[in-house]
Amino acid sequence: MVQSTHSSIQPLQSFRDEIFSPQAASRYHLSLELSYSGLSYCVLDKEKNKYLLFENYSFQKINTPELLANELVKLVEHTELLRLSYKSVSLSFNTLKFTFVPDALYDSLLSNAYLKFNIPLLDSELIFTDSVKILETHCVYAIDSNLVAAITRLFPGVKIVHTLSSLLEVTGIAYKNSANKTLVIHLQQNHFELLVMEDKKLLFANIFAFQTAEDFLYYTLFVCEQLKLNPESMEFRINGEVEKNSAIILLLSKYVRNIKFDKRPEMFEYSYVFDSVPSHFYFNLFSQVLCVL
Repeated sequence: MVQSTHSSIQPLQSFRDEIFSPQAASRYHLSLELSYSGLSYCVLDKEKNKYLLFENYSFQKINTPELLANELVKLVEHTELLRLSYKSVSLSFNTLKFTFVPDALYDSLLSNAYLKFNIPLLDSELIFTDSVKILETHCVYAIDSNLVAAITRLFPGVKIVHTLSSLLEVTGIAYKNSANKTLVIHLQQNHFELLVMEDKKLLFANIFAFQTAEDFLYYTLFVCEQLKLNPESMEFRINGEVEKNSAIILLLSKYVRNIKFDKRPEMFEYSYVFDSVPSHFYFNLFSQVLCVL
């Protein structure tokens, strides 16, 4: 583990293989995961198909797009690794302003209308769409234009995707041969994504903010109740930043019989420096490259 040399901006975690070389950035892919609570990123050597580097940073009291853009600019200015000229860059963003439209009903000219039907939009927001090919659906979402401007200025040529799009793509690939209902929970700081899929069809996808283990349990069981899912008989797949013996998992296990933890995508190699990181941590970040290249 290495630490940032800057005194005021330091990563919570930092792992770097000694073969990582800033001079070789032209053959690396940079994946970033941005939210109001922080930024995580990793670097894939595309020639070796191997992850060499990971860092994550926490943001405090960031609750507007303007503050988030400013925090991102400040972080990049003080983090040399984020300013390298990478071969390609992708960034997933967690915004609550999203909806899904099946491919059979999707019309690119109606993207604004799809979103406005469900969510009030601001004039300052831009509309994006992601094609989730494995599930034959489109994710339509909005991001503040000032934040988009900051992201594209800091990372020219960046491919922006919604957090749920990348999660759905890799989860759909993982369970494409399963005819049973699959419930997937991706946990991060103060929020989690919950997906329910069946036979390559998306039945449910949403993002929930939570503060306590009881909050988490309430939302999870509420979704099961609404979809008439039996927590005692179906499989719950967990990934993201949660320890297996955490209060959240211990509470969930009182109501759910079958809990399994996902592992990082097996189609990539991972430096030995990640051996100390639980294999279900940062699942979505390590999977992101699968849906952008």
